[in-house]
Amino acid sequence: MTVLQLDIERIDSVIGCLTETRRAEGDGGAVIDIDPFAVPNQAAAVLEQAAEAAGAETMVEVGMASALSTLSICRGRLRAGPMKERSFHVMDPWQHHSANIGLRAIGRAGLDPVVVFHPRESYVVLPRLLEEGARVQFAFMDGVHQLDYVTTELLYLDLMLDVGGVVALHDMWMPSLQHCVSHWLANRDYEAVALHEGRLIARPIESEKRGCGDPEKRPPFFRRNIEPFVDWSVLLIRKLGEDQRRWDYFQDYICADPQP
Repeated sequence: MTVLQLDIERIDSVIGCLTETRRAEGDGGAVIDIDPFAVPNQAAAVLEQAAEAAGAETMVEVGMASALSTLSICRGRLRAGPMKERSFHVMDPWQHHSANIGLRAIGRAGLDPVVVFHPRESYVVLPRLLEEGARVQFAFMDGVHQLDYVTTELLYLDLMLDVGGVVALHDMWMPSLQHCVSHWLANRDYEAVALHEGRLIARPIESEKRGCGDPEKRPPFFRRNIEPFVDWSVLLIRKLGEDQRRWDYFQDYICADPQP
C-alpha cells in the first residue's frame, strides 16, 4: 500500500467546524444538526488519543454518521506516523439518510485516499473483509446497539484483530453494550484499558464523566471490572491472545459475579 502525505491542518479545519457548530453540510446544500447521532466532542477526543496510542496500520469503523469519529481517529493516527492508502474501512448503510454528510466531511478533509467506504451493514462487510484476509489493529464500534449485532461485530472483528489490537465501543450507558462487553471480557482473552499519558494501560482512570447510565441496570461484572475504565461513554478493550476455549466453555458474568 502507498504511504500518503496528508494535510493535518485540513483535517483540523473540518473537525473544528463540526465540534464548534455541531452542524454539517450535506448533499444539495443541506445543513444538518449532528447532535442526535454524532459522538460528543469529548468522546471524539478519547477516540483520537486512542488511535494515536494504538498506531494501527489498518483500522475499521462501524457506523460513520457525521464522520466526526472518523476524522478524529484519522487525526490521532496521523500523529503516530503516516497512514497508508485504503487502510481505514468504514461502513454505514444509512449515509444517504443524512444527505451523505459523513462522506462530504471526509472529502473536505482530504481523506478519500485513506478511507474505504462501504455503504452496507456490518454483517455484510465484516465477513467479506475476513474472507479477503484483512488484518486489523484498531476498530471503533458505533453501529446498531442491539446485543446480537454488537456481539456479531465483536466476533468478526476478533477474527481479524491482531493480538495487541484495540477495539473502542461507544454508548456504554446502554445495557445491551454492558452485557455484551461483560460476557466478552469474562469469556475471552481481552482486557479493558485506558489512556494514561498517551499510552493504553490496563489501569482504571479518574474520569470527568464516565457515561454508564443507570447503576441499577449494570451487570455486577461490568460495575466492578469495566466501568472504572469507561471515559465519556467510550470503552477501550485490548486483545491479549487468540481464542483457545474449549467448545463448551462459558463463564457466568451475572449470577456468579466472576473475577476477570
